Amino acid sequence: MAAPRILIVDDQRDISRMLRAALETLGRGYVIVDVPSAEEAILEMRRGGVDLLVTDLRLPGISGLELIRRLQAASNQARLMVISAYGDSETRRQVKALGAAFFAKPLSLEEFLDGVQRALGDRAVPVLAAAPAVATMPLVKPADALKLRLDEFRRQISAVAVLMTSLRGRVVAQAGDPTALDLGAVIPPLAVTLEASQAVGQALGREKPPSVHFFDGRDSSLYVANIGARYALLVVYAGDRGALQAGVVMRLGRQLADALLEALPAFKTGPLSTKPAVPDQPLTTAELQALDKAAEKVTQQAAANYCDDALAKVDIGDVRADMLSWEQAQQMGLMKKDGPA
Repeated sequence: MAAPRILIVDDQRDISRMLRAALETLGRGYVIVDVPSAEEAILEMRRGGVDLLVTDLRLPGISGLELIRRLQAASNQARLMVISAYGDSETRRQVKALGAAFFAKPLSLEEFLDGVQRALGDRAVPVLAAAPAVATMPLVKPADALKLRLDEFRRQISAVAVLMTSLRGRVVAQAGDPTALDLGAVIPPLAVTLEASQAVGQALGREKPPSVHFFDGRDSSLYVANIGARYALLVVYAGDRGALQAGVVMRLGRQLADALLEALPAFKTGPLSTKPAVPDQPLTTAELQALDKAAEKVTQQAAANYCDDALAKVDIGDVRADMLSWEQAQQMGLMKKDGPA
């Protein structure tokens, strides 16, 4: 069965990008295409079928309603979803008459994802939940499943690569290609750095303190979060882009590292050094499955929070009557010309 094809049409690219990221976290195998106009959407329809159309109403050129009418004329099998900041009763009536579901902006990602899955129904193709070829052998290996989770996280934070490694240099899971990163050269000094950060944290009263470090290199930049005493989460960016991502990595990266730590309490024990008390053995299937489950919860929640926060900040043209513009506030003496009064 072919994977469902979802076409997102919105001229605000931040919204399209957030919707794509949220859909990808479902791991349902959707083929997702996003375009900024109805005209480009029509070209995409001619290139391939569409199972679900997600469109804004106010678009440059052809409107979202007209786009829906043209799609219905070409195929009555596609499901339809409208997202818009303009949801007056007449607009909603027209949308309903066309057989489309309506979602108001700012968008609830939870409701949107639920609506997508209900619209597509059994046409979805699960990536990680596929039926096993043999009853006792999973179709997706635990290590591969964890890699997919890390790749979801990598896309959410726009990183080049995300790795989970031991502090002796063994890679547990890797998403992306950190070509500019020499693990053999980086890991030993990182272990020393993390050990020192633990000493600082303990001096501040934390028994097993978490930490996040940023290293700015010539060809790449690196964030490192410790996962207990023996492992670390590495987030790699190209060039100097990493310096701009401090907020999201400090919050989401630390959250993911903590979840991985909680999945395997044994990670918490032992000294943080390149010579841990327990040998650096490959993780068992059960351990990898526990890590995958923990990472799944974090990546889905992180995507929802990240998308909701971003969408709430997008200018959607909804100016309330009780709000003042910057110019009005200056005229009333509430604001100085160069800042708050």
